[in-house]
Amino acid sequence: MSSMTSYSPGGEGWFLSLLNNAADIVTVLAEDDTVLYDSPSIGRTLGYEPGERVGRKGLDYVHPDDAERVRAAFSRLLERPGIEVPLEYRIRHKDGSWRHVEATRTNLLSDPEVGGIVAISRDVTDRKLAERRLEEAEERYRKLVEGVPAAIYMRKGLTSEPASYEVTYMSPRVEEILGYPPERFVEDPGFWTEVTYSEDRGRVVGEDRGADGTGVSFSMEYRMVRNDGRVVWVLDEAAPVGKEEGFAHWQGHLTDISAKREIEEALRESERRHRHQARESSLLHQVRTALSRELDPGDVFDAVVEAVAETYGYVLVSAYLIADEEPQKELVLQRQVGYRSVLERIPLSRGVMARVARSGEPAYLEEAHTDPEFLDAIQGIVSEICVPLFDRDEVIGTLNVESIDGAKLAEEDLRLLEAVGEHTSDALSRARLHARIKEAEERYRALVENVPAVVYIDAADESNSALYRSPFVRDVLGYEPEEFLHDPMFWQNILHPEDRERVLAENERTNGTGEPFRIEYRMIRKDGRAVWLRDEAVLIRDDEGRPRFWQGYFADVTERKLAEERIRETEAKYRTIVEGVPAVTYVHAQNPGGTSYTSYISPQIEAILGYTPAEYTSDPEFWKTVLHPEDRERVLAEDVRTGQTGEPFRLEFRMVAKDGRIVWLREDGRLISKEGETEVWHGVMFDITEFKRTEMALKESEERYRKLVELSPEPIAVHDGERLLFINRAGAQLFGAASPEDLVGRKVLDFVHPAYRALVSWRVRHTLKTGDRAPLLEEKYLRLDGGVLDLEVVGQPITYSGRPAVQAVLRDVTGRKLLEERLAYRATHDSLTGLPNRALLTERLERCLLRTRRGIGRVALLFMDIDNFKVVNDSLGHDVGDRLLVAVGRRLEQCLRPEDTVARLGGDEFVVLLEEENAGAAEKAAARIAEALGDPFVLDGQEAFVTVSIGISSGEGGAKDPSDLLREADLAMYRAKRGGRASYAVFEPFMEDQARTRLSLENDLRRALERGQFRLHYQPIIRIETGEAVGAEALLRWKHPKRGLLAPRDFLQVAEETGLIVPIGRWVLRETCRQIRAWWEEVRGVGPDIRSAGGPFRININVSLRQLRDADFTSDVARAVAGTVLPPDAFTLELTEDDLVGETSADLGVLRELKGIGVGLAIDDFGTGYSSLSSLGQLPVDQLKLDRSIVAGVKKNRANAAIVSATVALAESLGLGLVAEGVETEDERSTLLSLGCALGQGSYWRYPLPPR
Repeated sequence: MSSMTSYSPGGEGWFLSLLNNAADIVTVLAEDDTVLYDSPSIGRTLGYEPGERVGRKGLDYVHPDDAERVRAAFSRLLERPGIEVPLEYRIRHKDGSWRHVEATRTNLLSDPEVGGIVAISRDVTDRKLAERRLEEAEERYRKLVEGVPAAIYMRKGLTSEPASYEVTYMSPRVEEILGYPPERFVEDPGFWTEVTYSEDRGRVVGEDRGADGTGVSFSMEYRMVRNDGRVVWVLDEAAPVGKEEGFAHWQGHLTDISAKREIEEALRESERRHRHQARESSLLHQVRTALSRELDPGDVFDAVVEAVAETYGYVLVSAYLIADEEPQKELVLQRQVGYRSVLERIPLSRGVMARVARSGEPAYLEEAHTDPEFLDAIQGIVSEICVPLFDRDEVIGTLNVESIDGAKLAEEDLRLLEAVGEHTSDALSRARLHARIKEAEERYRALVENVPAVVYIDAADESNSALYRSPFVRDVLGYEPEEFLHDPMFWQNILHPEDRERVLAENERTNGTGEPFRIEYRMIRKDGRAVWLRDEAVLIRDDEGRPRFWQGYFADVTERKLAEERIRETEAKYRTIVEGVPAVTYVHAQNPGGTSYTSYISPQIEAILGYTPAEYTSDPEFWKTVLHPEDRERVLAEDVRTGQTGEPFRLEFRMVAKDGRIVWLREDGRLISKEGETEVWHGVMFDITEFKRTEMALKESEERYRKLVELSPEPIAVHDGERLLFINRAGAQLFGAASPEDLVGRKVLDFVHPAYRALVSWRVRHTLKTGDRAPLLEEKYLRLDGGVLDLEVVGQPITYSGRPAVQAVLRDVTGRKLLEERLAYRATHDSLTGLPNRALLTERLERCLLRTRRGIGRVALLFMDIDNFKVVNDSLGHDVGDRLLVAVGRRLEQCLRPEDTVARLGGDEFVVLLEEENAGAAEKAAARIAEALGDPFVLDGQEAFVTVSIGISSGEGGAKDPSDLLREADLAMYRAKRGGRASYAVFEPFMEDQARTRLSLENDLRRALERGQFRLHYQPIIRIETGEAVGAEALLRWKHPKRGLLAPRDFLQVAEETGLIVPIGRWVLRETCRQIRAWWEEVRGVGPDIRSAGGPFRININVSLRQLRDADFTSDVARAVAGTVLPPDAFTLELTEDDLVGETSADLGVLRELKGIGVGLAIDDFGTGYSSLSSLGQLPVDQLKLDRSIVAGVKKNRANAAIVSATVALAESLGLGLVAEGVETEDERSTLLSLGCALGQGSYWRYPLPPR
């Protein structure tokens, strides 16, 4: 105090010392921008000697991009003496680099003591760089979030009914997925639930509530409705990131998985169709293959019954034929599989099979015992299907299938067995037809195979002279071959007189046309007998197409001619049978010379191809002309081959119908007999067009399925439990192989992580054994390079290349698992220090308290807050502040036991959980912590000292939960802070009462503004010499409904801590300006003009640092002032000295913005804080308000008088106004006047009063 008493600033030496040691540069410029003076700080900031720039232009050192802006500001400054112009620009350092400065220029050209422009410049380069780095970091984070192929969101947990989400952030990607802008989710809490698909909404809300309750990460798939009405599938994965007000905070993402779900659904549907089609195709193929060879009814039944039994495996199969034996018709068993006992004979009057035989309609009994006609001869039968068997339109028997062991037959089984029945009916008809015509065929074969034939060659001219006759002519006609050769007219001479003219006419015609010669006629044998001959010949041409000779044969058909009449009746019967078969039957003859013709084709040819039998048989080559061009070469080659080998002709091919349709046929032809050298073929052709269409559709489906699997982005593999049989390209890439071929054939378990091999092996065996689909499980697998994969695997039993196998669909969730682990860690640990966070602390604390409730443990909690941590942040920067928090956390861990927990709750708050300790031990721990933190922390070469305030609570008594214990420790910590900081306090019950009182005050305060409970009183500011009021200070009062009128000291601290000071301060600004206008309206024209009476009437308004740092504060002030009748400089905003001690560069920027508006600034309670004189010179203030504690007793207290005198001198030297607050007595008034203080405020003149 003695040093302050003797201190008396003033004099040139004092001010020179002030300039030499100031951090800011003081520069004096002439009117033409010539540098007249630089303070010594220019060397520390820009590297120049103090006189080095004197005489040069200031603009020479300004960055070219900023020069025009600085020149313009300089010009404006010259126009108005005394004005201050703040400006930021770049100036060149002596080393050539550019530094950012913040300069305030004042026009003092008219001041004889200065005579120049005074510029005070501060180096803000580091701040500018920090701002740029922050902007770059924010831009990188924004691009990172918006570049993720999913909608990233942050939200709170579900609220009560109706369910709604408070979304705090939603990335723009959501608009691509759902068509809604992100703002819809943020602004409307119910919107998320609204666009969730109605059928999934209950499940989603239920799972979200469950996750809120457990705080565990979740992942679920559900549907949402886009803005265009389409439904999309999304994958919603999220993890908790903390709690606030009882609600969990979640961070997660929404991914559009519609394409994946569509592929999975298509895959399941394709698999189902494939299984059914495979069984149907397999059974029909077995039946068709077996029946195509069988012509015996017994063999037909054997083939069909065994094929059906083999395909189904779990059914009983039987076949019956209708017997016409007396005394009644019966169904007689032909073949059965699976029955231990079976009915050998069933009357047509009873039973399901008898009903089918009578009606010709199939029967399907899903529950066999529900049919009254069901013959319960076998126990355990569940379902029954019975189809009729036909021979043409006549029912001749039944095919019956019955299921057991709880299995049911379905409608699709009925359709399949109907198809089997049709094939069986065809085979039975063929077998029965074969039996009927076999006897006739035997007689016909005996007749035609013993008829000899004579081969001949004749000249291709008009004489047709004989060139060759085979020796068999002796047997046929009794002449030697040479007799025909020596006499060209010999053959004509032995023609039967009745046939000569006809034969010669046909000979002449075919000679002229070159058409084949075919005719039957008689010749006279050497013994005089007439012999019937069948004569056929073709014209052989050379390579040039010129006729060379006729080649043919004639055969003795005398016996046939004689027998024709006898055979005609048999043929008629034969034709009737053949033409009733649902297929085309034909007879085809092949001559040794290569010529052939169709001698008979059944009428069904017209229904199939549109050609009549006459059209088809009129030309021997006709059948070749209607072959499909793409099949002609193949069919003709097979015709030649079977003609040479005599093997059966079996082929499927296409023909072109008369109307242009393409018809698929299956032909089965056999060599039946030979008439001399002529081969006679009998065959049958079936229309298989529909079957081929079905077959091709099946192939296309299989091809689509194969491509779907091979091209699927999902890895898919097929194995038999031992070896890998197939893997698609996505699977090969997943396991690190260059191609699927590198993996096929390798052991399956080689790819399975050792820890999972036993489980995977069991799952595969179980799937192959039971045929059940393996459920989705997560398993670990190995890549070729040894890397570990986390995969979701689902297995499906299939048949691959005719053997049982498992198809596995894989999904790589390695990245998701790593993310879940990281999210789980982040959810329980502080991101800055790595210490446990509130969630993990609460979990451990709950576990400790559970033991204390059981009487087997103790627990204590230390809640600590770093004292004045904001000073470190503001003075050294947030980066240094963060490093300090990390260092404090490490030092706390070092001074505690391993079993204790150190947690960071956020900001500068730490909590220590002491297990098995009571309050006494906790006090000792608090002392150790204070001692450990007593050593300085070295950060960026500077020492920082840290103290903490600690609150202690204990869990003794067993009736507390974690939130209670934390609240008690928090209350105790605030008690320690109010007691002087750098100390600790143990929780006591009265603290909770104080907290409740404060909470009640806070609740009342929140309602006070909206209920209009605040008032403004005004205390005038007096010119001490004259007693004239030159202004007034607006003072806030609260008219509490129960406690009456409250001064700011009763509620202002709560308002500051809760942030309510911002809306309250905004109200004070507006209300003050409104009141000023009201006063002016009252006195306008009848009283003094408050705008001009000895200068503007000034109004002082108190503001807090919390208000100053509100983003809208400057604009609030500008709007309020603009609505009054006073100029902006008539308003002065007061901030306390303590607030300004901790000001930051950002705060200083706001103060300058306020000065730019034109309002004045004052330091309230001056003399009670610790502001330095150097910082005072840098603040853009206009007025000092001397605190009441210095004014009181100023006449008797010499120290106070000295302080007042020094403050008066300081204010005068800095050009600041000075107001003495709290003047209550005449002695105080007169003393202040004698010491040079011009203005005062206090109850000596007026107490604060309402506006009226």
